[in-house]
Amino acid sequence: MTDKPSSETDLPPLPRRQLTARGWACLLGFVALPFLALCLGLDYVLYLSARAGFGPCLSLFCVVLE
Repeated sequence: MTDKPSSETDLPPLPRRQLTARGWACLLGFVALPFLALCLGLDYVLYLSARAGFGPCLSLFCVVLE
């Protein structure tokens, strides 16, 4: 058999790397926790606006605190 010339479609698949403990910590610290803090902050703003009389309470704080 003759060897075919290499082309871009004949590239080997990329090896899969497992996420280490440090990777999980970075993912949690730099992605998940700031996103959760942003969501809770916006939810609290909705709660405060409802308490001030700007419409119905659309916040989860209404369920928990009242």
